[in-house]
Amino acid sequence: MKIAGREIGKPVYIVADMGASHCRRYDWAQRIIRKAKMAGADAVKIQLYEPEDMTVDAEGPRFDIPDGPWKGWNLWKLYNKAAMPLGWVSALIEYAKKIDITLFPTIYSVKRIRFAEKFNFPAYKVASFENTEEPLVKKLAETGKPLIISTGGLDYFGIVKIRRWCKKFNTIWLKCVSNYPTKAEDLNLRTILQMNRTFSRFVGLSDHSLGTIAPVIATALGVVMIEKHISLGEGFDKSFALTPERFMQMVKAVRFTEAALGSVKYDTERWLQRVDYGTTKRPRAICRETAQQECADNGRDGKSRHEVGTEAARV
Repeated sequence: MKIAGREIGKPVYIVADMGASHCRRYDWAQRIIRKAKMAGADAVKIQLYEPEDMTVDAEGPRFDIPDGPWKGWNLWKLYNKAAMPLGWVSALIEYAKKIDITLFPTIYSVKRIRFAEKFNFPAYKVASFENTEEPLVKKLAETGKPLIISTGGLDYFGIVKIRRWCKKFNTIWLKCVSNYPTKAEDLNLRTILQMNRTFSRFVGLSDHSLGTIAPVIATALGVVMIEKHISLGEGFDKSFALTPERFMQMVKAVRFTEAALGSVKYDTERWLQRVDYGTTKRPRAICRETAQQECADNGRDGKSRHEVGTEAARV
């Protein structure tokens, strides 16, 4: 599976989610894309919607957010304030191309797919609150583009059901908890291992926890994608988003983790612990070839690693 020519697998594909951090300022949207590139992200994700894609213009308790970072906001007013103007899309795509970073969107309604397809995005994302919308998921899968699905709010059988809708298509499943910010005890990152065994080798993490530790743990557990919100320090997402500086730290930590995991390799492959025979010097580490040559020079047959190591241990 590839996104804009980049193979998905190793290294981990890192997505900077702009979310509502643009604050409806085009210059801020450009800055976020530029900062994400500088921080080492592979892609920036934008959100394509208008308020009517998400809710209806109504008042009352059902339409008011009871808790979390957006507590007290009416849904319509929140989405109206947080939505990125759709007129920016073409210019942002060109800007992303100019600085060589991939841009793709989250889609929230079927009608918005027709709009998005005009721009030939390389991938699409389905957010947690829309992952049970069968027409939306199927239509996005049918575009043939890689489809990234956040699994917040889904149990095991919920994922099984959605997988049937798009099993013939390229899909990446993101472990996600739809709490903002997510507490450590709610992350349950071990679920990634079961998702990987059961559903797909293409499993990632959409992280809303504070800091950079969860993406590092997820990398060690074998994810192929990390999605994390990025912010300039303002906007509706600032309580759980990373600043560009912290995002860069996260990218470096993820890359270090990948390098440190390496492969299965024991330190005894090249070096052996043995004693300088005929001397009282401390044992020294030498390579196998040197050990065998010294044995031959001293009238001994070249010994195996096991024999040399055993003799050294007895001295």
